[in-house]
Amino acid sequence: MPEQLSIGDEFPDIALETAEGRVSLRERWEQGPLVVAFERHFG
Repeated sequence: MPEQLSIGDEFPDIALETAEGRVSLRERWEQGPLVVAFERHFG
């Protein structure tokens, strides 16, 4: 079973590749609230 975050846990250090380059979600989170959405493309 995947690990789950609990209230008070530190934001995980996740980096994603984007069209603009590598993005660290932890760094973005430190700047303010962050919404992460994943979309699957069929076709």
